[in-house]
Amino acid sequence: MLTRIITGAVGIALFAVIVLCAKIPFVVEAAAALLAVLALWELFHAAGLHKDKPLCLMSIAFVAIVPFVGTRALWMSALCFLYTVCLFLRLIRHETLRGGIDAVGLPFFFSITVSFSFSSLVFLRDSYLSDIGLTQDDSVFFIVLAAAGAWIADAGAYF
Repeated sequence: MLTRIITGAVGIALFAVIVLCAKIPFVVEAAAALLAVLALWELFHAAGLHKDKPLCLMSIAFVAIVPFVGTRALWMSALCFLYTVCLFLRLIRHETLRGGIDAVGLPFFFSITVSFSFSSLVFLRDSYLSDIGLTQDDSVFFIVLAAAGAWIADAGAYF
């Protein structure tokens, strides 16, 4: 229990620093990319996919770049297409991969889900750019609200 409390305190302190610096360019993007890479590595390790180094490097690179692409739809489409092509080329080149299409399907699912989930922090931060009358402080509040909701639900489920 003490380990969880210490981890939570460190997490809240780091989150507070990120929120206070959210108006500085690329801070939220860098935090989202770092969290996404850590989450992907944990998923790859749990699924036993971490042994395939080229697949890990491709997926980690994709996940790290997505938050920086942001709302640029053409760049995001091109990046997703390039990642998909790389995965299929890997599958074709190594046709003896254990599991066939599943060998790249699970990493693809993990990479897309994790990268777009953490990129939502960037979208929340940039929501003040829309025409609905939000300020930049409102956008930072949305990030805090999303994180607080997740932490409260997680703590409630634990207890």
